[in-house]
Amino acid sequence: MRRLVATGTLISTLAILAVASTVVLYFQIRRAARQTLERQALDRASAVALAARAASVDDGVLDRIAGELIDGATVRTACVLDPAALSPCAGQPADTATLVERALTSDRPVFRLQPTAMVARLGALELWYPLSLEREPTFAPGPVPSSRRVLLIVVDPARANELVTQTLVHAGILTALLLTLVVLTVLQMRSIARERALEHRLAEERRFTELGRLSGVLAHEIRNPLGAIKGFAQLTARRFTDDDPARQDLDTIVSESTRLERLVQSLLLYARPPEARLERVSLQGVLERAVRLVGAPDGRVTLDAPEPLLFAHVDPELLTQALLNLVRNAVEAVEDAEGHVWVRLSADGVARITVEDDGPGVPLELAADLFEPYVTRKARGTGLGLAVTRRVAQAHGGTVRHEPRPGGGARFVLELPGLCA
Repeated sequence: MRRLVATGTLISTLAILAVASTVVLYFQIRRAARQTLERQALDRASAVALAARAASVDDGVLDRIAGELIDGATVRTACVLDPAALSPCAGQPADTATLVERALTSDRPVFRLQPTAMVARLGALELWYPLSLEREPTFAPGPVPSSRRVLLIVVDPARANELVTQTLVHAGILTALLLTLVVLTVLQMRSIARERALEHRLAEERRFTELGRLSGVLAHEIRNPLGAIKGFAQLTARRFTDDDPARQDLDTIVSESTRLERLVQSLLLYARPPEARLERVSLQGVLERAVRLVGAPDGRVTLDAPEPLLFAHVDPELLTQALLNLVRNAVEAVEDAEGHVWVRLSADGVARITVEDDGPGVPLELAADLFEPYVTRKARGTGLGLAVTRRVAQAHGGTVRHEPRPGGGARFVLELPGLCA
């Protein structure tokens, strides 16, 4: 199991790394694609700059040279702009004057990507390239014409976006394969875990079955001679007065025989899975009987049952035995501390019976195996009471659980279906 967990963790880590690598690869390819667009624009701008350095090249000639750069596949727009008198140019942005000023002020190319609605794609690249024209000196009156121009080139990103898309598709396929592997591994791990849990449960049931058979044989062999011992001790005790030491010894034999009878009865209940004989019963009546049979001191147990009466299809004898175990354990838990026990009945789709006390609670080392047979912290306990209670709950299609009580103590909740009007 540990190897499966380690393998699943490794594959999950690889999947996370694959996703992270895909994101990093996207930004790297996007950057490389932009650099390719910039090189394409600079190559064409350099050709126009060489022509601009030639003598007697006027704006009309430069416009024709720039216009020849437009091929539709790579360059969308190419025109020469005079900062003194900006002329309209096809594809020219609204903030042309600002960008022309930036290019002339910094005397270096200015790049800008046009916005696009899709995050994963590049927009067209604008290049604002400063040009310096060589003009012959003139002695004509008036202002000296400027020799500074800006070349605007807009490069189409279609080919660069194809490269980005192909890279993302390949990386996405790889990531999807890794994620699929992770999912398959997790499903396989869950399947193996379920199979092992089933094997463990079957082995446990086989072990408990053998233990139940042995317990049944022992209980059957012990019950008959134990009944005889108890009967003869009771008959003999009648021959002595109450203050006779022999009477006290015989009373001890009777009380210990009664305790053994209870142990034998628990063994038989656990050895033979109970078959619930369901009938319509008042749950309040079963609770009152169980509390009465425990024989707790007056005021020690509080029974809180709603009105009107709640009825359910249950086996009254089995349910009484299960509740007797829960209430007796709670009373014994608070016996030394003069604590209190609360027994509550409620309905929420199912019948819910809660038995709680303000005693010391259940130790952590026993909580996990509390409903297993022969698990007890009491010196004279059998360790079968809660195990029998769980079997009774299961026979009714219900559940029983333990949970810590806020403020200290223990709480046991028995839930049973079968509510009826």
